[in-house]
Amino acid sequence: MVFHKAVEAYKTNFVTVLVFLLLGLFVFVFSFFGNMFASSGTVFLEYNLVSATALQIFVQLLIAIIYLAFFSLFLVVMIFAVRQHISKVRFATYLKEKVPHFTLELFEFFLVFSAISFFVGLALVSVGVPAVIGVLVLFLFACVLFFVPQSIVIDEVSWVKGVQQATHFFSTHFKVSAGILIIGFILIGIIPFIELFFDEFAFIGRFVSIIIVLVIFLPFIEILKTVAYLHKFELVKKA
Repeated sequence: MVFHKAVEAYKTNFVTVLVFLLLGLFVFVFSFFGNMFASSGTVFLEYNLVSATALQIFVQLLIAIIYLAFFSLFLVVMIFAVRQHISKVRFATYLKEKVPHFTLELFEFFLVFSAISFFVGLALVSVGVPAVIGVLVLFLFACVLFFVPQSIVIDEVSWVKGVQQATHFFSTHFKVSAGILIIGFILIGIIPFIELFFDEFAFIGRFVSIIIVLVIFLPFIEILKTVAYLHKFELVKKA
């Protein structure tokens, strides 16, 4: 039921989903930095900052902050759109009164989360922890906070409270949470093959994969999370 309603919500809100394409502009800008590279539909950052100048680090940080601000805005609008589609809330009212507030809350969360993830990853690399272990630690950290955007927007709480409620939802609805994670893994696993396929013709695989991630995979997973989170209020069943 959750998957089916997520597909319907994705199709209904496809115009809203398209705004995520604007994030591709940031990927284009990031590709100019030597310690950042695009692959498999995402952008990777090398932890070796020795070769980067203070100005480069400042510019990268500034662009990353702007990116997080836009991503937060787009995500809040999409979650509200899905909520309106399912639970019939007054979207126009929420768009005017709630979106700016919860965009700021989500932006603050992403800022804190990104900073913690970066420094934890940097610390693990510095002490010689194998990359696989480091990735696993950061993955588990991200899993616990999987539903924070949904909690902030749907529960209408601060990001601090959202962390608490999202963690509780993940633990008490582990089956559906694990199901969404598995779907996410499957989608991520497809990306390298898509990239290789298009690279065979025109070496545009990385750009095609980024577009697919921004227009299909990322929005759909967030919509799936939103539909699943709304289940705790049983709003989905009333639609």
